[in-house]
Amino acid sequence: MRTGKRLAVARKAAKPEGARTVGRVLRALELLAGQGGPLRLMEIARELGIPTSSAHALVQQLIRFDYVKTVGEERRYVAGPALVLLGTRVRAGLQIVKVARSVLEELAAATGENVYLGIRQAHGIVYADSIEAESGVMARFPIGSMRPLHASSPGKVFLAFQVPPVQLDAFLGPGPLQAFTRHTITDRVRLRQQLDQVRARGYAVNEQEAVEGAFGVSAPIFGADGALAGSITLGLPVVRYKSGRDMAIRKVTAAATEISRRLGVESWSETLRSFSRPLAAADLR
Repeated sequence: MRTGKRLAVARKAAKPEGARTVGRVLRALELLAGQGGPLRLMEIARELGIPTSSAHALVQQLIRFDYVKTVGEERRYVAGPALVLLGTRVRAGLQIVKVARSVLEELAAATGENVYLGIRQAHGIVYADSIEAESGVMARFPIGSMRPLHASSPGKVFLAFQVPPVQLDAFLGPGPLQAFTRHTITDRVRLRQQLDQVRARGYAVNEQEAVEGAFGVSAPIFGADGALAGSITLGLPVVRYKSGRDMAIRKVTAAATEISRRLGVESWSETLRSFSRPLAAADLR
């Protein structure tokens, strides 16, 4: 058999095997998350319909990433801290979507513009809900998408309220910041200064930095613990941005305040002030 044909056969064989492996991992996580007590290895193998040796290899990988842990001298298995944390984040995300929906609807009705709800994830803010204007003449972004951190208003909210200034360079990586348009901020000193303004003012703007003709205003949503939970964004086309900018800022910050209140925040303004501080000279290096 020729080398090319052998590779093609290998690829075809690898795809079903990869899918089976993913399926087993998901079933194992569901099994452990749904159990009221620890499971023996043989019980996991039986429920998954796989040999004990395969179950052992699978569980060891999950232990490595803290999704599973062992308890007792008999080495039974239970959900690990990473799986518990994942479930907590999912529940928190669903809670934000539920309590924020009516606020999004009111903001969309009052402005006639696209409105997006973002949820904080490990590496940025992901859009979890949206209301898009029927007459929208600007770019639209699907649920589940993550906007560029340095070139979008929700991305700047994430950088301002989630990433410590001293860790900004490491978080963004060593390479140059990508220029999506001629308006994109690629200078790190200028970006740091803008993030300091975001922390002080409580909102971030995107002025054609990711897409030509598209503007955005975002404000942070805080959780009851005072940490960043997400963002709310109002998108505007260039033809309405200049005249509607101040109105957009007022309405977006008011919406963020209301959603935060529904999540248990007593004072959005006080929470905001806890993040605000002058930009240290050391942060500019």
